[in-house]
Amino acid sequence: VLSRSLFFFLSRLLAQVFIYTSGILANGDHPGVQFDDYDVVPYAPNAWRTALEARLREDARVHGIVVRPGFVYGGSAGMFGGAFFPEPVDGKLVVAGRPDKKWSWVHAEDLAEAYVRIIEAPVERVAGKAFNVGEWENVPTYLEALRAGARARGFGDVTETSAMAPDHPLFGFFGFFADIETSTTARNAREILGWHPRHRGFVADVDLY
Repeated sequence: VLSRSLFFFLSRLLAQVFIYTSGILANGDHPGVQFDDYDVVPYAPNAWRTALEARLREDARVHGIVVRPGFVYGGSAGMFGGAFFPEPVDGKLVVAGRPDKKWSWVHAEDLAEAYVRIIEAPVERVAGKAFNVGEWENVPTYLEALRAGARARGFGDVTETSAMAPDHPLFGFFGFFADIETSTTARNAREILGWHPRHRGFVADVDLY
């Protein structure tokens, strides 16, 4: 496996392939709808990222590829435990922004599989493309994810909620994306790469990861 991976890495290096890891938030806010890889609604906090993506994909000097992972979970690393799932206060879930917004999630192993498929694909099939990588079926609302996270952390099935106050330590962290909805179709990953997540989804798997 190592020799095969090294072969593909060297071939891509010689072909001047550049894979840029962006993020699903670069697509902007799409309330109530699932969006494709090129459906981008610019918004100020991510304008620099959107511009960089476009410049890379259009640069004739390099085969630019953009990967936009959904919200990544799995393993012991990452920021979701404390930041995305603050402890309930007075028996209530602390909700940042709209509780009904939806975010596409992706397990770290499924994301790794997408990168492998990009690296091993013929350059002409993936060059200049953007790939949103995240679940598209049964995408949970933020409230559903919060409840699942609370159960996984041993707080039980908490149903009552309270809005996150401006003086909450995490208020600034959520500031620019608290109300953004990012639920993708992952069309390019599915149709070009033949990618499909092997894990069941964040809410179904949160107790395991």
